Amino acid sequence: WPSLLFECDQPLTFSAERVLNGAAWVFVGPMNEFSPEFAAAFAVTNLDDLPASARRVAIPASANQTDIFALTASQHFYAVDGGFCTYEITRATPRPALGGKRQLIAAPDALLADTADWTTFYPQPDGDVHLVLDFGKETIGYFEFDLDAPAGTILDGSGFEGIDDGGIFWTMNTRNSFRYVCREGRQVFRSHERRGFRYLSLTLRDFARPVRIRHISNYMATYPVAQVGHFACSDETLTKIWEVGAYTVRLCMLDTYVDCPTYEQVYWVGDARNSALVNAVAFGAYDLTDRCVRLTGQSLSPELKRVKPPYLEELRTHLPTSHVVSGWFDEIPMWNFLWVWQAWEAYMAAGDRAALADYYVDVRESLVRAEGFLSARDLFDIPEVWNLVDWAAQDLERDGEVISNTVLMAQALDCAALMAEELGKPEEVAAHRGLAARLRAAVNLYGWSDEYQGYVDTVRDETGYATFKTRREAAGIPIEPYVEYLKKIRISEPTNTLALLCNSVPPERVDAVMRLVLAAKQGKFIGSSPWMARFGKTEEIVPVGSPWFLFFTLEALFQAGHSDDALQLLREQWNRMLEKGATTFWETFPGHIGGGHWSRSLCHGWSAAPAYFLSAKVLGVTPAAPGYSRVRIAPQPWNLRWARGTVPTPRGPVSVAWQLDEDGKLQIEYQAPEGCEVEVAV
Repeated sequence: WPSLLFECDQPLTFSAERVLNGAAWVFVGPMNEFSPEFAAAFAVTNLDDLPASARRVAIPASANQTDIFALTASQHFYAVDGGFCTYEITRATPRPALGGKRQLIAAPDALLADTADWTTFYPQPDGDVHLVLDFGKETIGYFEFDLDAPAGTILDGSGFEGIDDGGIFWTMNTRNSFRYVCREGRQVFRSHERRGFRYLSLTLRDFARPVRIRHISNYMATYPVAQVGHFACSDETLTKIWEVGAYTVRLCMLDTYVDCPTYEQVYWVGDARNSALVNAVAFGAYDLTDRCVRLTGQSLSPELKRVKPPYLEELRTHLPTSHVVSGWFDEIPMWNFLWVWQAWEAYMAAGDRAALADYYVDVRESLVRAEGFLSARDLFDIPEVWNLVDWAAQDLERDGEVISNTVLMAQALDCAALMAEELGKPEEVAAHRGLAARLRAAVNLYGWSDEYQGYVDTVRDETGYATFKTRREAAGIPIEPYVEYLKKIRISEPTNTLALLCNSVPPERVDAVMRLVLAAKQGKFIGSSPWMARFGKTEEIVPVGSPWFLFFTLEALFQAGHSDDALQLLREQWNRMLEKGATTFWETFPGHIGGGHWSRSLCHGWSAAPAYFLSAKVLGVTPAAPGYSRVRIAPQPWNLRWARGTVPTPRGPVSVAWQLDEDGKLQIEYQAPEGCEVEVAV
């Protein structure tokens, strides 16, 4: 929502009466963001110049509300003798000192515990009282406070995640702020809004007598799970990385998997695939994964026409939406294909054959729809979607023959073939595998660059340009010259990593592609977005941009037998966050957003890859048959002396402990539930 903060010495009012009666503000819309009407409305500098056809809605002055976040984040903070402030805050954002000894606060530690003791705050003649509470680590839930205050006392609260090189990193554009107005006397209040945070900024305003606070607490609220899974090893850093990864995903498990506890709190379909793999080794909450797989399939329902924007309905049929349940119909093809992978992985973990039959109905439908977007040369090309792969400056516009989407679809077809085989549908098995082979052949025929020895992000040649021109002409968009069109060609680490992971690289090209995959070991990640691709050059390899994509880098390395490289990468890069005090793993690596801040979201389930790989690869426990009816134990010791841990299964926990003896031989002990067949590979 729009927020404007004014600080004035005189009364301030707003009026749009000359446009609509009773209006302080005018809302214009909704409009199709791709329409000329939208462009015209966006360009006006005067209300009188709004397009005549645009719908107008009057917003009265009574709708104006104080924006507590804007008020809190912009207020001036001072340090006083009698108060105190942590070094982490004053180092980055020094607070001017006010002279004179003051009685500001008594017994500050009392409010940190649910005891009979009280913290007392004293009113000040020239300002409000501000405090910051550190809950010790990232969490999610509902604030509760028990206090005694005079009537009319205001508590302005704002939850935020981090204090970093830029100072307090206020959590913007969320519902993470609140205002509580006190009644007289003692009162207990628990907030109604679930919030993700580590710190609470609390400003006390308008109190004439001391305010006493007995305690401020948080009622943590996540999907109800027990941490059945565990991991520990001879490297304390790796042990800590596993714990933080598992905890990160726990905070991203609500009624669905969500991207993060603080910002959207939304079930992004692609993020959920990676979170589900971590859940499987840490918590074993298979029912949550089942719910999410089913919800995504339901987004294919024709009933969505009731809420789908008409222009999109006219444009094309839809794939599963990028996040569910949602009224925003911007699809991410990669998310669709990862959901297919997730459906098969959910069956391997839980072994629910009836659920698999349900999943397959939706999976098959989604792949039929996807097939309709193959170009004449068997490359995936869907108009008007968000072709996101990573926070990287890849050549990924809203259409075009995208190589990463094509190889992801090929791998999704392989998963569909496994489902069909399990369900006894041999003709569909052959159809899925046949189409996957066609896609991989097309990728190698059209997507490979001999000049740059790698796969391009989007195929740009005369055939692609013809389609590009046709679409731009139909939309009335200016058409760039062919030479400019070719300048957009980019070679990226993410696209080439996916090509390798999705079994699309022939033997003679593996070394060249592996060079691009292993480049991630250098740790030179540049967080960006496809919008920034215009500033790059074809000869500059686009690097990985986020911990999210390193999940696939690690998968590709383990799959190709480069386990040592994978584990070195894992330890070095996730430890970068631990070294800065991370209690959960971040959406991006340090430095992505600038301004001295390390990342936007400091808790993102898509960044929790190590928890999965340490359990599945180092401890070595994976399902070798659906539902862990057969368990495979195949440790990869790297340079560790020992490791031990537990992986939950539907049949009960599997515990493994291994160590290297003095002769360098691997000694393994394990316990598995009755009825589990166990295979051990050393």
